[in-house]
Amino acid sequence: MNPYRELFEKYTAELGQAVVDEEERRERIRERNRAEFASEEELEKWMTEAWQPVAFAGRVIAVFRKYWIACDKLNAQFEAMDLEEELEEGSEDAALVLEEAQLTAKDEDKFFDGMTHANPKDFTIDWLAEEHAPLYRIVSKLPYYPIGIDEHGQYC
Repeated sequence: MNPYRELFEKYTAELGQAVVDEEERRERIRERNRAEFASEEELEKWMTEAWQPVAFAGRVIAVFRKYWIACDKLNAQFEAMDLEEELEEGSEDAALVLEEAQLTAKDEDKFFDGMTHANPKDFTIDWLAEEHAPLYRIVSKLPYYPIGIDEHGQYC
């Protein structure tokens, strides 16, 4: 199995569980507070005002970040392998080869087959759109990507 497919399957399973856990927690909060409100409408208004969307929950963000960074690390592994192959073939300009390996991705006819690079944004959001639409609707509500870049230009 392609490493990106394997990573994506782990991501969707873990993200799905994080969403379920968060929704269950919110349901427990809703039940504990139901008696405080005169109607379901008031309760739902309070829930909407008091609790941000599920996408903002810490456990959902933690899974999103974990797999964004894992995708980037997988890309780096493939780039390193590409660089090693180029150097083994006798390339004299390692800096040029390294730059080329970082800027290019191999195009393949099939989506995962032969894939050696994936944009972490595409991986964590866009790939969910077709087969995991409910998860896509959740993470696409993020107002920004909770990812930083350290002093070495690496995602953190």
